[in-house]
Amino acid sequence: MRKAAAEVFTEAVWQRCYVHFLRNALDYLPRKADNDCLTELRSIYDRRNIDEARQDLVTWLKKWSGRYPKLCDWAETSFEFARRLSAAAQRLSSSFSMSFNAV
Repeated sequence: MRKAAAEVFTEAVWQRCYVHFLRNALDYLPRKADNDCLTELRSIYDRRNIDEARQDLVTWLKKWSGRYPKLCDWAETSFEFARRLSAAAQRLSSSFSMSFNAV
């Protein structure tokens, strides 16, 4: 789907929102997985400071990679992209709010 969208909408950027980021994480966890694992991933994603989020991700990967290697591999490749898009969306949202408030 990403490839098809890129071919048709050449200027479009693939964006994974917070909810879909976490839903996709569930694809890499067994049903009886430790809730702490996903809770910690959620809190890392929620961090406002991207440098702190990156540091926390490294710690999280070390903690959980032995138990959930597929999830950790996925998170390591998906996290940065999802966070950058989330931060950009928040900046745009703030800009629109300020624009409408000024009118």
